[in-house]
Amino acid sequence: MKSEILQKFEQLFIKTMNLPLTTNLSSVKYGSPANWDSIRHVEIFIYIKRDFNVDFLAQEIVQLNTYELLKTAFIEKVEKF
Repeated sequence: MKSEILQKFEQLFIKTMNLPLTTNLSSVKYGSPANWDSIRHVEIFIYIKRDFNVDFLAQEIVQLNTYELLKTAFIEKVEKF
């Protein structure tokens, strides 16, 4: 995968979750930080669809509750194209 796409994904995540740029994303999960709530959870998938044209199934959306899981699923979907 192009590192540029992954960088844009990371920037989108940081912006959507309103995180400091210095945040260790590998430790970010739903509810921690507190601003990753249900609304932001849905927003991140909306923005991924808008910016990258990548869709997730409802079941995936529920299960992708850490940054690392979301990033891995995103990479897998982008690499299919």
